[in-house]
Formats: sequence, structure tokens, C-alpha cells
Amino acid sequence: MGASSELESAATAYALDAVKADKKGAKGRAITLYQKAIEALLQLVQLYPEYGLNKVYVQRALAYQERIKILQGSVSPTEFAAESDESISSIEKPIGETGSSKNSGKTTTIENLVNELTKRGINIAVIKHISQPDFTIDTVGKDTWKFAKAGAKTIISVAKHEIAKIEKTSFDKISLEKLLKKCEGSELVIIEGLKKLLATNENIPKIAVVINAEEVKKAIKLFRPILAFSGPFIVKKADIVIPYANGLESSQKLADIVVSWLKKE
Repeated sequence: MGASSELESAATAYALDAVKADKKGAKGRAITLYQKAIEALLQLVQLYPEYGLNKVYVQRALAYQERIKILQGSVSPTEFAAESDESISSIEKPIGETGSSKNSGKTTTIENLVNELTKRGINIAVIKHISQPDFTIDTVGKDTWKFAKAGAKTIISVAKHEIAKIEKTSFDKISLEKLLKKCEGSELVIIEGLKKLLATNENIPKIAVVINAEEVKKAIKLFRPILAFSGPFIVKKADIVIPYANGLESSQKLADIVVSWLKKE
């Protein structure tokens, strides 16, 4: 039921974002997100007609539809178009974070940036590339590990405050598009690593974390487009037109750059 789990997660994410938009008074955006939640739920019912939770899914879809009717009665066509367009443009926008040196501060920069953007109400997902060939986030000896060793290709653990999904597959079989699809429902996806996939992808701007002038030159040569430079080495405006913000010390300026890019998109 891997596909059903993904659809259910997508529906839940859309619904949560719809409620947030609803509370903020962004009625057009809320309508769009409620509609996406309904589509995901109905797709679940169609794909798995014998699934035990289908009645619940249908009830949710009907409830969302009722809320849409109420919102449609209180929002003008102009407001709806503007807000729904804003929603579509801001969902699942990927941004890459790169750096040449292992200890340049990439992870800390992302941590600080996520913290600041979350405070501003942006729903964020993070993709991290782990280079160790035998790495697993699972714990040896735990039930989830045993299920995987027994042959399960997808294992989902459900706890009170966390739901984790482990997919036993090769990274070589997964495209960047499929990875981003797993972050469906997020407004911004930050990617750490995956240099080869991101380097010349014109659709994904990069934040280059650098520790010296040589790395600045290397980043300009390897990555495009570069949204901003960050890290311990201060890139002066006189030297280059790309903005610099040290996310290691203060994430506010870097967050401002990202938010500005999101709005333009």
C-alpha cells in the first residue's frame, strides 16, 4: 500500500495547508488546496475500492467540499484568481544548497535557514544526500529493520508525533523529480548535496556555502543559477553581483533573499 500511503500523506498535507490559509483569510489559496486534498482522497478511493478507510476519506472529501462552497460564497473571482495563483507558484519550490568543503557549514546554514523560514510560516521539506554507501537511518535489531531484512520494500513506522517511511530502493533508480514528489505539500524544498543533479539545473537556484575565494570561483563555474553565497568567507559586492548572507551567524538576511525569490516565482 505504498501508493496509498503517499496519497494519504499528500491529502493530509494539502488539507493542513488549506486550513492554515483559511485561518489567514487567504480564501482563494484555501480553496485551491482543499480541492487538491479532495482529488487525492478520491484517487485513493478509486485505486483501492476495498480499503477499510474509504468511508473516512469520502467523509473528509465531502467536508472539504462544503468548506469550499462557503469560501466561494465569500470571495470575489479576482481574489480567488490572485490567491490561487500565489498558492500554485509557491508549492514545492526547490532550492539547492552546495559547498565544496566538507566542513564549510552547509548543514548549520540549512538548520538556521529552516528555523527562520519556519518562523515566517513557510512549510519546508529538506532532502539530504548521504554519501556513505551502506548507510541506513533504521536501527539494527529494531522491528522495522527486521521487516526490511525479511524483504519488505516499504516500511512505515507510526508513532504519536512522527510517521517515518523507509523505502528499500537504489538511489540510481530515483530521479530528482520523484524525490521532489515525495515532498508534495511543502512550499519550499531545500536540497543539501546532490551536486551532479543540481549543478546545471536552471530551475533550481543554489545557495553556495564557501570558505575562501577559490571556492567562490569554483562555485560560479560549476553551479547555475546561484541565488546567494553564504558561509564563513565574506563575498564582497565589489567582487561579484550575487548577494552574500552569512547563514552561520544570522539567517535573517539569507531568509529575506529566499523569500524574495519565492515571491518572484
